[in-house]
Amino acid sequence: MSVEEDTKKALELVARIDEPKALLRLAANAKKKGNIEVERAARLRLYTLLPSQEPGTFKHDVWQSIFALEGALSDERGKFSDPALMAATERLESFGYKTPVQ
Repeated sequence: MSVEEDTKKALELVARIDEPKALLRLAANAKKKGNIEVERAARLRLYTLLPSQEPGTFKHDVWQSIFALEGALSDERGKFSDPALMAATERLESFGYKTPVQ
């Protein structure tokens, strides 16, 4: 299979995944393999799924932005991983916000 075919299949997979941890793993694997397109798509899908608020609402958009910022800062520090995501969600839950990551 060519790189383009692999990327196309991975992007199709990203679109079907609804499990945040699976998207996190897929993004990490894509980063290790140097596939920036798949890594970016997995992260964007992840940040869309993480907020517990109704998609399309202001609150959902705000939390989506917060998760994206947390992810960017964690990645910048070399810590974009399951533990980093869990720590971020625990901080949010300590303020009373519910997230689907468990």
